Amino acid sequence: MQKGVKITVVIGVLLLAGYLGATYWVGNLIQREYYRQLETAAGRTPGLEMQVTAYDKAFFSSTVKTELVFSLFKSAEEETPSMVFQSDIQHGPLILFGKGSPAFQLLTSESRIVQTTGAWAGLLETVPELKQLISNDRISYSWGYENRTEFPAVDRDITVDGETLQLQTAALTAELTGRLQPEMTLRGTLSMPGGSFRVPGEQLQTELKEINMEFDMRQVLETLYAGTSTMKVGTFSLQGEGHNALSLNLKDLEVAAVIDIVDGMLREKISYRFDKLLVNEDLYGPAVLELVLGNLDAQILADFQQELQSVQTDLLTPQPDPLVAQQVVEKMKALALPLLKKSPKFEVTQLNVATPFGTLDSKGQVHIDGDKVIGIDPPMLLIAALAADADLSVDKGLLRQVGQLFATNALKKQGLSAEQAQEHAPQQAQAQIDGLVAANILVDTGEAYRLQAKFDNGAAYVNGKRMQ
Repeated sequence: MQKGVKITVVIGVLLLAGYLGATYWVGNLIQREYYRQLETAAGRTPGLEMQVTAYDKAFFSSTVKTELVFSLFKSAEEETPSMVFQSDIQHGPLILFGKGSPAFQLLTSESRIVQTTGAWAGLLETVPELKQLISNDRISYSWGYENRTEFPAVDRDITVDGETLQLQTAALTAELTGRLQPEMTLRGTLSMPGGSFRVPGEQLQTELKEINMEFDMRQVLETLYAGTSTMKVGTFSLQGEGHNALSLNLKDLEVAAVIDIVDGMLREKISYRFDKLLVNEDLYGPAVLELVLGNLDAQILADFQQELQSVQTDLLTPQPDPLVAQQVVEKMKALALPLLKKSPKFEVTQLNVATPFGTLDSKGQVHIDGDKVIGIDPPMLLIAALAADADLSVDKGLLRQVGQLFATNALKKQGLSAEQAQEHAPQQAQAQIDGLVAANILVDTGEAYRLQAKFDNGAAYVNGKRMQ
């Protein structure tokens, strides 16, 4: 054999041995990482237990069965429901599996539900579409992560406890990208054109359209993430007949959250908005509510969440153990004191709601001076450290309407019939409002009533006047 041929053969053997060795190493690495990620996810998901029931690892592929036990639905009457997912994994290095060409992947996987047990034992037969739920994963050599999950449309009747439910959903798609190591990141979208749910016996039907979620999060501490998330619902409707006579239609609902952590302090802004809400014939909206939480120590929050992981599963049950509940209370107390010493702040930066009877506008804030916090038990110890203010404006027609509702209920409790209560409620409500104006608690601005309140150094002020 010529020398050049020998060298080529030796190089080929070495490359093959290296590739096979790398494949074997990657298989072990993927197995360890799978168990690590599963343990992490289980610890952060109270009410859901996760365990690997089988891991059959071959040289180039593996088959894994993972059981999800929904302990949140545990009951004495039925066995706890669970689902078993089977993942068929190809592990490499894999060439030409990435978006670029050539590109290396450590893993490609396809997962699906293969079994339901416990109280959900017959779920796959009842909703066979669940068998078509497919989740595809890819992990690159740099621990980049991609996932695409598809769930087909569902249109069928389901019998639950003797009741027939009509379930219709459009196809659902979720796409995620991110990294697993060294820092967990997750970006993605979840979209579903819509669906409906009907209970014929109760003559009740709900319908959702154009549901979309977007998020971009990164792990900052062991149990804390920073970033943005948004959920949008095009329309939501609820229709009831008979004793459930109600028509509710909500349009363009948006819930958004932004979490920032700067110099170890967490700030979170949450906003709720909708364009219009039609309740029977009454139109509400647009409406906006914006909340801001600030000056929260991120490390203290992360430590607290880790401590709670050991008791959360037991707490989230139909009949939680009172001792566990007491544990949570004590842990919250232990957490509260160091958090309060960091001078946290809670703000309602905007609350604006349009109603058929008028508009409500408000804003306010509550601030704790950490230097003045000496204890939290009893709560009166916090009074000296508390500062708060609020500014509320409500149209006269809206306040009269709210006052009449309370007056009607109060008169009914006094023994008046519904008709009598409704007849006397307007006069009683207006008398109460006039009394508040006379006491300077409400200020008449012409078209609206206004209330400005302040609390500082243990003293309360309403519309500039100190309350005794």
